[in-house]
Amino acid sequence: MLDPENRDFEKFGISKTDIEKFKVLLLPENFEEATDKDALYDATDAVHLSKKLKGQGVSCANSLDLNLNPKILDRRGEEFWFGIIYVIDSVVLPILTSLLAALIIDAHKDKDQKIVYKSKVSKVHLKLKLEKASGSTTIKYDGDPKTLIKVLEGLQNN
Repeated sequence: MLDPENRDFEKFGISKTDIEKFKVLLLPENFEEATDKDALYDATDAVHLSKKLKGQGVSCANSLDLNLNPKILDRRGEEFWFGIIYVIDSVVLPILTSLLAALIIDAHKDKDQKIVYKSKVSKVHLKLKLEKASGSTTIKYDGDPKTLIKVLEGLQNN
């Protein structure tokens, strides 16, 4: 279960009550390192993922929902930046992993909708935190999209 004493949440004025109504939190990528709200920044890919999750009916909070109001960092290039994805209720894991995989695969389709992995998104960055009754697990990933899709499929099957 989510630790209500978590200092990262506390320092930004986010209470356990604020969090309990959500199954997934999409947090700024520098959430754990930042010292105040003015230093926080979200990546546009995280904002896009939030919209997709909400569109699928997932109870998801992004930075704005948590009143963090970070700057949006719009990176131009061939990489995905998702920030910190905090899964509070693992029941949404299949939807989350499917959406992440779909976003990555869609970025690699050519004009004929065939998947081509070269010269598209070369790297994916995310930190995935999973809460379970037995404790939490953190996966920090900075690597190629094909491997991430395999990791996500493995998570979905467990």
